[in-house]
Amino acid sequence: MRVFLGLIILQSIIKKPEMRQYWSKNPLLLTPFFAKCLSNKRFEAIRSNLHFADNETFDAEHHPNPKLLQRNMWQLTKVFYYTKVDLAESNILLVVDYNDTMGGVDRVDQHLADYTLPRKRGKKYYKKIFFHLFYLALWNSFIIYVKTGGTKSALVYRLELIKQIMEKYHQTEFTPRTGRPSTQLTPLRLIGRHFPDVIPATEKKTNPTRQCGICSRARDERGKKIRRENKYYCADCETPLCVTPCFRIYHTVANI
Repeated sequence: MRVFLGLIILQSIIKKPEMRQYWSKNPLLLTPFFAKCLSNKRFEAIRSNLHFADNETFDAEHHPNPKLLQRNMWQLTKVFYYTKVDLAESNILLVVDYNDTMGGVDRVDQHLADYTLPRKRGKKYYKKIFFHLFYLALWNSFIIYVKTGGTKSALVYRLELIKQIMEKYHQTEFTPRTGRPSTQLTPLRLIGRHFPDVIPATEKKTNPTRQCGICSRARDERGKKIRRENKYYCADCETPLCVTPCFRIYHTVANI
């Protein structure tokens, strides 16, 4: 559950149009950190079954229904009935209270707008309330951190919190490597999970073959390229490769 909440915080930083795109294998949308922490099915299972009732004491027959029936709507009208004078006085009090605290409320809303979660339409309103309160608690913790002498920004604070959650409650270590940081981007073929697959058939060939991406770079004694074809390839990289050892070399060696 803590890993789930850590990914929720990370989703407010890395924004994508749809929730499933965080686990996409498309090289343009690839974010392998999410799949490394939690599978998509596990994440959706926790998210869909998230509730705040005790299953041991829950009684479906005597549980109060929060929805108002159509025939009881007159009670709602009766409760919120005001005269013109009372309504005017109540509006004035609301305006005064809002003006006294509008600075803090507007500032919090402004900061929370920078860290939104991909929304999914649904009738379970309590989940939206929970995530909103969760972000408010996260923001309040950052305010306390600043008041006690913290100097990190809100973004760095969230990233550090995610890192500590994963290091403590996840089996895999996420400690960054020491040394001089690299200025080159990591090739997509070196990250993520890759599996060999058979090259799909075409209209002209039932069992098509293609030149291996590693073997075709080798040359013979006369300096000519070695033509070696096979029927396997990496579906994610769309590169034909021999099962052994070319597939392993292509996905582990940086400079080839």
